[in-house]
Amino acid sequence: MAAAQAMMLAEWLLLKGSTASRQDVASWDTYRSQRDDLVEQGMLVPIPDHDDIYRFTENVPFSSPSAAGTVICARNTNGRTAWKTSSGQTYADWQDARQQASEDGATK
Repeated sequence: MAAAQAMMLAEWLLLKGSTASRQDVASWDTYRSQRDDLVEQGMLVPIPDHDDIYRFTENVPFSSPSAAGTVICARNTNGRTAWKTSSGQTYADWQDARQQASEDGATK
């Protein structure tokens, strides 16, 4: 599955053109209705000739990295460990490093 793009602000913003899996798992129980709403509203549409992928037709904000990751993967997802920077660092590690740097700067 193609990686979605996200901006790490106060909310998570999946950018227009990002992709999401259409194949869900039976145990998926969080944010399913949110994805169904996105499909119904035409914000998440099937890609012609790709039965297993949706594409976002506009930027869509999410309340957390887990909400965004769950909708993208069509399964329960821990967004703090699923999202990675272009260098492969998890969001959790990136966030922890920023906090540590901030704390180190405050004590100098």
